[in-house]
Amino acid sequence: MNSKHLFFSALFLISLSAFAQGGFNAGVLPSLNINKKINPRWKLNTTAASRFYFYQSDFDAEENPHFLYELADFSLLVNNRLSDDQSLSLGYLIRYQNSAFAHRIIQQYTLLSNYFAFRLSHRFSSDQTFQKEEAFQLRLRYRITSEFALMGQSVNEKEFYLKVGNEYLGIYQETLALEIRATPFLGYLFTDNNKIELGVDYRLREVISPSRSTRLWCSLNWYLSF
Repeated sequence: MNSKHLFFSALFLISLSAFAQGGFNAGVLPSLNINKKINPRWKLNTTAASRFYFYQSDFDAEENPHFLYELADFSLLVNNRLSDDQSLSLGYLIRYQNSAFAHRIIQQYTLLSNYFAFRLSHRFSSDQTFQKEEAFQLRLRYRITSEFALMGQSVNEKEFYLKVGNEYLGIYQETLALEIRATPFLGYLFTDNNKIELGVDYRLREVISPSRSTRLWCSLNWYLSF
């Protein structure tokens, strides 16, 4: 699957929102991602993210504010570089939502392939979420992402690039569910250690259920490395 296929599949998934049954919600999703290299093989990744709704199909103006806070996430992953194109990560995420905390354990494997003028990454991951008075949740995830330069054959400092991804989530929490995500982003590389990405995170939820719904996030991601 090349970058063009990923780009058009992302557009196709976004267009499904016009036909999806159930609710439609939209909001903003900012995040800060910090990488700290320990040695050539090991590094730490810390992420802080939050979500705010500005539109909900079941919105009640008398009971809810127009700009509704949903949650905050803080995560820490330890990454082991197995080879030039493979890595393994283990991590922990804590989420604050609805005045309660949820705890998530994360395992993931990443495979990176470099091609002419673009690179392709595959991420296989699983996570387990534990929360008081909530059923245990297990998710299996696969994400494919293509990143390519908009100027020349590689992304250099002070240049834009395009990153497009598709992600598929199998979710078990008392019942089975499937979620599909599309993430087209425009990125700008300030330096090798500082970049920013702006784009759309589209999520089609409960795909195999008649009550499926969609969420559309405007995402702003800032990546720093030390």
